[in-house]
Amino acid sequence: VHHTPSGTRGDITVSAPDLNSRVDLAIAAGRTAIRFHELQGEARKIMRILDLGLALDGQITGDFTYSTGRALKEPEVLGNFSADRLKFMGYALGQVKGALRSNLQDIGLSGLEFTHRGGRARGDVEIDFQSRRFDLQGRIEDLDVSQLFGGFRGRADMEISGRGEFMKDALE
Repeated sequence: VHHTPSGTRGDITVSAPDLNSRVDLAIAAGRTAIRFHELQGEARKIMRILDLGLALDGQITGDFTYSTGRALKEPEVLGNFSADRLKFMGYALGQVKGALRSNLQDIGLSGLEFTHRGGRARGDVEIDFQSRRFDLQGRIEDLDVSQLFGGFRGRADMEISGRGEFMKDALE
């Protein structure tokens, strides 16, 4: 770690069970940025470190930047990730990759690509934890219908588009 009148910079190597990364720390007037390069580890642990409440399970690899400070309206996390296998909100996905953006109150997953039930999918998901709303758009091509409906055979393409609320009190 090096400190000068204009700021502080440092390079750190993190090596722990379920977590490995090269980390660049940059602190300047009104802004702190922590860049995680080639971050590898358990998704749930990484989401907790990045202060994100996202239900992901599995081993992921990616590059993420966490920024905070007076120069920003709110903290933010930006990054790209990939995984051979990942569970997202309980759904088993394969060959996953995408981009993540968050201000710690909402999360956007864009350019998502993955396999699911024999098909290839692309989509975007926005989750606003403060207002408890979601928005998703996507398409799954060449889906194995037998994995959805027992007794059926064949392949299908499916468009998904939805928005709504979650974890809302019915009395509100």
